[in-house]
Amino acid sequence: MKKYLALLSLILIVNRCYCQDIIITKEGKVTKVPETVDKSMSTKKALLFIDSTGLTSWEENQRKEVMNTLWKSFHLTATFLQQPESDLPKFYKWLWKDKEGVDAVATHYKLLSDSLMKYSLNFPPKKESSFYILDSILRRSLSPENRLFVLDKDKSDRGNYIITLKTKDLANQFLLRLYNAAFSYPPNSDFTIITQKQYDDLKVKANQQKEALTAALKTAEGLVGPDVLIKLYETEQSFARYSDHDFLFKLLRTPWVKTWLWKNNGEIKLNPLPFTDEELLPDTSSVNQKKANYLKRYVDTTLERRIVKDSLRNIATFIQDVNYLGKEEELFRDSSAYRKTLSSNLEKANKTHLVTRTINEIRIPFQSPGLSHIQYFYEKQSGPAPEEKAPSIFTDTRLFASVYNVPKGHSIHFNKIKEAGIKDESETQSQINDAMGSIASLSTLMSPAVPVITTLLAGTVKSFPINKDEINKAAKQGGDNKNFNKSFTTIPSFWKSIASEVVENPLVKPSIITFSELSRFVADSATFAEVKEEYSKEVSPLIKSGKKNLLKDMRDEIIAAYWGKLISVKIAPAVVNALRRDTLYISMAIKTINTVPPRTVKETEDSDPQYKTWQYPFKTDDSTRSYTYAINDITAKDSSTMVNLSYKTGRRHFIQVSAGLAYTFPEVKTNTLDQTGGQIKVGTSSQQYRFYAGIHIYPFGLFLLDKFVGTKKTALGRINILAGVGLPKAIENFYLGVGYDFGPGVRINTGVHFHSYNQYAVSNDQVTDDSKIYKAHFPFVSLGIDPAGLVKALNIFNL
Repeated sequence: MKKYLALLSLILIVNRCYCQDIIITKEGKVTKVPETVDKSMSTKKALLFIDSTGLTSWEENQRKEVMNTLWKSFHLTATFLQQPESDLPKFYKWLWKDKEGVDAVATHYKLLSDSLMKYSLNFPPKKESSFYILDSILRRSLSPENRLFVLDKDKSDRGNYIITLKTKDLANQFLLRLYNAAFSYPPNSDFTIITQKQYDDLKVKANQQKEALTAALKTAEGLVGPDVLIKLYETEQSFARYSDHDFLFKLLRTPWVKTWLWKNNGEIKLNPLPFTDEELLPDTSSVNQKKANYLKRYVDTTLERRIVKDSLRNIATFIQDVNYLGKEEELFRDSSAYRKTLSSNLEKANKTHLVTRTINEIRIPFQSPGLSHIQYFYEKQSGPAPEEKAPSIFTDTRLFASVYNVPKGHSIHFNKIKEAGIKDESETQSQINDAMGSIASLSTLMSPAVPVITTLLAGTVKSFPINKDEINKAAKQGGDNKNFNKSFTTIPSFWKSIASEVVENPLVKPSIITFSELSRFVADSATFAEVKEEYSKEVSPLIKSGKKNLLKDMRDEIIAAYWGKLISVKIAPAVVNALRRDTLYISMAIKTINTVPPRTVKETEDSDPQYKTWQYPFKTDDSTRSYTYAINDITAKDSSTMVNLSYKTGRRHFIQVSAGLAYTFPEVKTNTLDQTGGQIKVGTSSQQYRFYAGIHIYPFGLFLLDKFVGTKKTALGRINILAGVGLPKAIENFYLGVGYDFGPGVRINTGVHFHSYNQYAVSNDQVTDDSKIYKAHFPFVSLGIDPAGLVKALNIFNL
């Protein structure tokens, strides 16, 4: 941040803008600086003001918002994975073959969420972990050095200093950088070569497995005998082989899946993004097959009829009909849904790719001689446009207007609606002349003592049914019983022979024993103990009586009862539950196949600013004229006038004449001589004020169209040098001085009053010498106006 502010300050000091102080808000808009803002960060020469504190605070709030959003995803995923009874965590444990894998992912996401909660990404990335890419990119993307606001380097464009405010979407930037890094990470290389056809094949195979498992479960709702049980078991084993070797499950076991669990709050998506490359989207266009078949039949019958009946002169239409062959589906293909998919995919891609966005492009003219700059801040007008008057300007001045914060989709047009010639006189002169004329017209009705000086100033979010007879029948068909001829002389030897017999039952095949969930049931002591207890009272009398045929029948019945109980209570439910689990897991796996992951994603920039500055150079010429422009706000739908702007142009004047009243502070005496009656009488008269007329020279040029007080631009132009004479005795009174126009045409001067002084020499009552000398009196003060105004004033008093 410091380097940007240092660069900005340097640029601003060098360029010296003419504009008023402005401030760039956190929304990226430009407004005027409020009076209460401390402008100490600004410079006298550089009038652009940046509220860096506000921007920094806003950037930090945006960063926290991104962190909070990511925290929610990591926290939800970690919490979800720590619920072992939920279907998805159980699926992950089965998929990744170890409980530690699920716990490791949950622990990692909890670490991330804890770190984000504290807004301190201090966790060390572990390179041996599949998450180190995520860790390092997350820390880098959200570091304070990664600016949200970017200030473009200065560039000159037609005399403008340009500031481009850009903002970064930190969430999108993090997502895209993580995606590219994880996509190219070697353990995830299978994702880089997958095609849409492979994805389609994966879906077909996965759905075949789901159909087989669903059919097996439907079978299990009926009778579960030994044969049915074996078929169910074989279906389950088929799924086990599929899940161990199919490409879909290979993809699901890559580090990619664990890396992106947070993106979907714990759910697996092979493509975590809501879009893919356009060429990887499956074509979902549908064909109206009924219409296509009608057309095919029609073309076929038409051609057959032409072949039989037409002649060569109809060959042109025949060729035309032949060209319809094979085009039936093309003609009746509805691709609207596909086009909608393409459009939605593109919209989502553009939204995700967008990282840098231009908020505002601000143009401020460089200071240059003869430039006058008018600033407007865009405001939508709902009523009549306000009328505004710009300060009058010199004819050799370039008048330039800037309208800031014009929203995207709006354009500003400057239309001249009025132009006229005007008098080259100031408002002060005009008001004085008008006032004097009005007073003169009333002077005949008023006292002559009307004050000379008046006027001026005008001041805006089920147990499965077991068929016992079938089980007993199946058990009795167990083949040759090797223990049949054994003697059962004691009760222990009888039960021992039965215990060894159960493991040689046809149901106990190696394929079943290898099934982990059934192998422990083969010699299930608890079930055998239950059966032994049920038959112990019946076996003991038979052994004591030595009835071997009856004992054989009893043995067969006991074995059948054992297997019937084992199948119905433990084996069948275990196989069925495994099938249910497999059906659930294949359904989950199918849901992961949304779209093919894009090959690459790139960060894009929207360089079209949300707000921009519109500028316009107004017309000026050598004459004194007035202009009125309508500043129009134009959109695609409507237009309105933002403001009507008027301004005047006038020349600089270097010589002006004036008349007025001068007052000399030292006493101005005039000697008089009277020789009446042969007697000389010498007298003295004094007059400190008198009317004067004079010429004013303006070294820097007077601008008559200026306001009464004036501006810094015209201040020097008010300085004048006066050369005047007193009235009525012009030859006896000369005035030479300097002055200032407080209003163009209202001049106050001071300087030296040169007064003619008569000097007499008298001897013997005779005037022997008569001479005139000029005496300087300092200072005098004069107030002058245009001669026409003074004449009107004198007429009021009949002077």
